[in-house]
Amino acid sequence: MIEPQTWRELLGSLIENVQERQRIASLSGINAVTLQRWANSEGNPRIRNLHQLISALPDYASQLTALIQKEYATFLESGASSEEDLSKIPSNFYTNVMRAYTRTAPSLRFWSIGKLILQQALQHLDPFRLGLLLTITCCTVPSDPSQKVRSMRIFLGLGSAPWQGSWDRYPLFIGVESLCGYVLSNRRLITIHDVQATDFISYYPLVPLQDSRSVVVAPIQRGEGVAGCFCASSTQPSYFTAERAELFQSYAQLLAVAFQPTEFYRSQNIDLGLFPSFGQQERYFATFQTRLLHTMRNAILGGQPLSSQQAMQMVLAQLEEELLQATVEQQSEDSPKFKLF
Repeated sequence: MIEPQTWRELLGSLIENVQERQRIASLSGINAVTLQRWANSEGNPRIRNLHQLISALPDYASQLTALIQKEYATFLESGASSEEDLSKIPSNFYTNVMRAYTRTAPSLRFWSIGKLILQQALQHLDPFRLGLLLTITCCTVPSDPSQKVRSMRIFLGLGSAPWQGSWDRYPLFIGVESLCGYVLSNRRLITIHDVQATDFISYYPLVPLQDSRSVVVAPIQRGEGVAGCFCASSTQPSYFTAERAELFQSYAQLLAVAFQPTEFYRSQNIDLGLFPSFGQQERYFATFQTRLLHTMRNAILGGQPLSSQQAMQMVLAQLEEELLQATVEQQSEDSPKFKLF
């Protein structure tokens, strides 16, 4: 089958069937006759209507967007601006966050406020469901208060297709080999407009997520301390314009209220390590549940039972150390040919 060269050709193939044409018309709120006229290159639709069409066809969102941009170069910027004020977070949402802050127990604030902000930010930054993944990456608490932070992990995430659903408590470790690690160390927002371009590789560490084309990462800060990073990946290249990046940073700043004061670390208390690829880490984490049960059983036999949270922290600390050591050993074996990923 020949790939369509224009969005009009693609639309024509999708509405060829009369029943399907009516279904798309109903979902998009656009008259079936109008859809046919567009497919026949008769008339120019409004940007708003094109976004309605994409929303009605999520399986073709990326392809439609790319083809539409060939005809309307400013499609994404003008369309999003007309639908949603990208300059600021709605004032009533601040009220919702503060209400959650005052009514939620401190131990539950991160999960409550974090999810609330993720839902709002996803809807605000990706109103037409083009494909966006938002994640909150937090510093891993050291097993000993005298030790430094050596890693981060994804604790909360939310996305639209192809990353739909939640990404809670992603277990794998993230360190200096990642863009999050770079942002945490430098404490400034970084935007990569196209991960398929080669010019950024010599500047920033990055392992692109499948289907991702553009990325933005901001630190979550309070005073001189940092608790982690707020990250976003889009299926669209150059999606994070200056306006969207500024809005994204505002959400990152708001996320600071979800953390306890003790969860913010100063630069002198952070020393991120170098971790192997996620594929290599998964082999270690395959034993996580067995290790957890073993740790809790030994604690009971020793007369000092642990809570599941305490046992989990101990197992994570063990895995973190083992993975750091594995990277050191691999470096020494493969040097100077060692590759991060």
